[in-house]
Amino acid sequence: MMQQKIILSLSERLKEPLPAWDAQKMMSPVSSDRYLQYPDDAKQAGVMILISGPNNDLKITYIKRTSQYPEDPHNGQISFAGGGREDQDNDLEDTAIRECLEEIGISSISYEILGAMSPIYVYVSNYYVQPYVAYAEGHLSYVLQETEVDQVIEVPLKTMMQNDIIQHMDYNIRGSVIKNMPYYNLDPHILWGATAMITAELLTIIEEI
Repeated sequence: MMQQKIILSLSERLKEPLPAWDAQKMMSPVSSDRYLQYPDDAKQAGVMILISGPNNDLKITYIKRTSQYPEDPHNGQISFAGGGREDQDNDLEDTAIRECLEEIGISSISYEILGAMSPIYVYVSNYYVQPYVAYAEGHLSYVLQETEVDQVIEVPLKTMMQNDIIQHMDYNIRGSVIKNMPYYNLDPHILWGATAMITAELLTIIEEI
């Protein structure tokens, strides 16, 4: 399927009911639905799932967060560009747009927002996260906010769709071990947790179109 058809179909599919937890749970590191049970005082955040590239070479943009803040529960992890809502943001789409510019230097004039995905609650940091999907044609030039972002990782969509990219391991984090945790093997990086769960929904949707 050509790129334009994939993007057009994805845009249309995002207007329909989404798989949500049915897809997200495949990559959940815990066996409960804690990612759905957000409290009234949860902080709000928006993230941008940026898809880019010409022809049949579509890529998904991830970032590796800096490790310089030991108190950050997500420090050093792979995620999407995004962050917490600020007073000047009209909504969480504004938040995702602003954070995409601040963290990786990609302005909204460079991409088209295709739609929103299912929200997810990141309980370790008490964030209700709303993902948005955007498409940019051609190559992107990133300018990193070095206090927040260690590096950009562009992963080909065809790599993410490979059968053997999902693996499992016992993972030690913050003094606890998550047994048989699912992750996407982006050697040398591992993509796990909420970002992997959001990715799982995206890939499930793409497989449907």
